[in-house]
Formats: sequence, C-alpha cells, structure tokens
Amino acid sequence: MKSTTGFGSTEPTWGPRARTVIFLGIIIFISGWSLLSNISRMDLDILHHDNEEHQQQQQKQQQQHDKPTTTTTTTSPLEPPVSLLDPNNKYLSYLPFAGITNQFIGLEAGLLAAKLLNRTLIIPPIISNTHDHDNTHQRWSRYFDIPRFINLTGVKVLEWDLVRPLTPAQRQIGRDQAALYSDGGSKDWSKVSEDITCHIVYGYGSPRVGINFSAKNFAFHFLFRLQMTPPLPSKPGMTNYDNVKLSQGQAVQEDLVAMEDLVQRYANHEDQLLLLSHTFKLRDPGHEGRYWTEIGANLHFIPQLMEYATQRKDDNRLVSNLDEDATESGELANPETSRITAPSTRIPHIAIHMRRGDIGSKCGKDNMKTCLVPFEYY
Repeated sequence: MKSTTGFGSTEPTWGPRARTVIFLGIIIFISGWSLLSNISRMDLDILHHDNEEHQQQQQKQQQQHDKPTTTTTTTSPLEPPVSLLDPNNKYLSYLPFAGITNQFIGLEAGLLAAKLLNRTLIIPPIISNTHDHDNTHQRWSRYFDIPRFINLTGVKVLEWDLVRPLTPAQRQIGRDQAALYSDGGSKDWSKVSEDITCHIVYGYGSPRVGINFSAKNFAFHFLFRLQMTPPLPSKPGMTNYDNVKLSQGQAVQEDLVAMEDLVQRYANHEDQLLLLSHTFKLRDPGHEGRYWTEIGANLHFIPQLMEYATQRKDDNRLVSNLDEDATESGELANPETSRITAPSTRIPHIAIHMRRGDIGSKCGKDNMKTCLVPFEYY
C-alpha cells in the first residue's frame, strides 16, 4: 500500500496485487450468485411443471369420467359396482326429473327431506336431456360449494359417484345403455346391473305415471334395475292430506305429495337406503319458501365459477358495450326498435332466459315429434 498526493489526496491506495485479488473475489461472488439463481429458477420451473402435470392428470381423469363411449368392448371382467355405503348410517336419495331447472328444485327438496329425516343425502348427478349424451352425468359439486353448504346447514351430503364408483368398463356400459334407451337392457348391462327398491312419490313409477327420461338415464348410468314399490301407508294419528286438491288433480288420493307427509311416514323407516322416485313436485303446505330459505339460499357456487362469472360480467361482450340498436349484422332487425337503447350501466347478470311457456305444455303426445324444434334450428 502506498500514499499519493495526486488531486490533493493523502488517502492510501491499493497496489496492483491487492486490486487483482479484490476483482477475482467480486467475479467469484457474481458467478456463484448467478449459479444459485439459475438453480433456484430451475427448481421453480420443475415445481411449476410438476403442478401443471398434476393439474393435467386431474383434468384427464375428469375428462375420462365425462367422455361418452360408443362401444362395450372390454377386456376387464364384468362385475356389479361396489358399494361404499357405511353400514352404520342411513341414506336418502331420489331420481332426477326432467331438465336442469327441475333437477335443481328437486335437489332442494331432496336436501330438505334429508334434513328433516336426519339422513345423509346421496345426490344424483346432473342428467342432460335426451339430445345430449356428451355432457351428461356431471356432478353438482363441480358447480356448487358442497362443503360450505354442509357447514352452513348441517345436512350431510354425498354424491353417487363417490359411494358407487364405476370402473371405466361399467361406466361405458351404462352410457351405452342410456344411448339405447331400452328398458330391457343389453346383455352386458343386465349382467352388471342390480335391483334397487324405489318408493313411489307423486305417482311417478306407478302404472299410471312413468318415470322421466332423466330418471331412466340415471338408473342406466349407475346400473340400477328400479323395483318400484308404493309409498308407506299413512298410520293412525298422522295428518291426512287431500292429495288430489294439493296436487291440483295431478295425483290421486293414494299418492304421496306433501313433504311433511313424507317425513311422518318415513321417520322410522329401517331401510339403510331410502330411494324416492320423485322430489321436484313435492308440496310443502304451511311452509312456503322453506325450500329456498333453508336450502337454496345456502347453496353457493364454487370460487372458480364465481371468478369466471365475474370475468364474463366485466368483459367487453356485455350489451352495455354494444352500439345502440345494433344487431349482430349491424343492421336494425325492426324499425320499431330504433327507440330502444342499451343500458347506461352494466347489468349484474350473465344471461337472461326468456320464454313464452313450457314446451311440455305446448307439445302434446300426438304431435310431440313434429312439435319439438330440432337443436340444429336453434
């Protein structure tokens, strides 16, 4: 080390050897830092890749479950499904009815019945209409936050896919049987399907009223041969209901049409699984609004669906962002609409469903084939 008086300085300076050592140290430090950073990035990339691979595997499993099949060729042995029901618990389930709106209302009624009967409800999946075999058999838990509902209400809930899991071969046979829509059952379906007792509600499943296509497809999917039985009779001391009046003439007096009547008849029923043929039309006299206040209001969408809905609500495809009076082609479809303007603020809806009536009321049995509009014309 030496001193210099250049530029008026009297501070010591480093010699060439010392400066070289310092420079080498800096280079080594920078090289080490870069190496560690690269290793960290590699670890993060590997972790990110593993997460993506795990998500892809989950998605692949879900797609495999949802994928429609067209052949029953399989090398695995054909056996009936296993049951994972807890022998120490009692369960309630029901057959789905008609379209998704009716199935949701039936779900509300089923959940309330399970609550009142103190049984665990096994929810059937969403069954698509007869035109759509690709998107059928979707779990409600893909859309609704079932654990949150359980915490809010105390109602115990399971899904059929969890308590009666199907192998790929079994699922394939069920889908094929639904596509055939034959009550007789194919050879493979008859081999793996099992009898299950189903209690008639609102007359559905009786010789007078058949079950709906959604109910049949549910039974086809889960390899059930439905054995219909009349509802338990009313006992002395129970409340008697005018079932004809209560159903507005849709049912007969021997039918079971009221929620409280269902509860009083089956309160002490010993069967481990109580399967009902219908819940959608169950009346609840004296408790109007209970389906919603006790059940529906506690059914929340899963966070991912809420995030998606928020994005769609806030994107640029809303009507509030369209030119006033414009159609898809940019021309007015009707001059009378020239005074209609787009709303000044964004509407808090994803979509609006407008209808003039029920297609089931419009089309009778005699003209059903010609009355229904094919999907390709929608």
